[in-house]
Amino acid sequence: MQSKTYKTMNAVILYYTKTGHTLEAISPIAQALQEKGVSTNIVLAKDFDSTALNDIDIFIVGTPCWGGSSGITGVATPIQKALKKINSNALEKVKCFGVAVHAKYGGEATLNHLEKLLKNHGAVGMVKAPIAKAGVLTSIVKGKSVTPQDEQILYDFAESSISDLNKRL
Repeated sequence: MQSKTYKTMNAVILYYTKTGHTLEAISPIAQALQEKGVSTNIVLAKDFDSTALNDIDIFIVGTPCWGGSSGITGVATPIQKALKKINSNALEKVKCFGVAVHAKYGGEATLNHLEKLLKNHGAVGMVKAPIAKAGVLTSIVKGKSVTPQDEQILYDFAESSISDLNKRL
């Protein structure tokens, strides 16, 4: 039986973290991508250059929930600033994913707003990763980390998503 050869894919994971929780959430996603052979570039929002999106197949944005539960957008300001650097149609043919971390609630509102921001740059849609829970309601202190269970859920999500993408290519 001949094994199927998959197209080599390239991914950029853009994230912001103040306490380390968003990095905890994207790390298992990055691990799953790399184990599936996806070339993965992890970029902190302040270091983002839109040329990083040249020739990519997957764009993942990880953001903490900032005020998402209070009716405010929820997407961290450094992520919003980084996304403003992207050309209007740069994401037309890129599969986009959103990752949110919240302490109690607001993650869904954050992902909804992130999806709107990505659509402004040509994204056709955004796949929402399971929301990770970590931290405390104010980021003055670090609070609890992303649980190993949430890390596994995010890993499994990424692994499954990449397998689905490969089947469609």
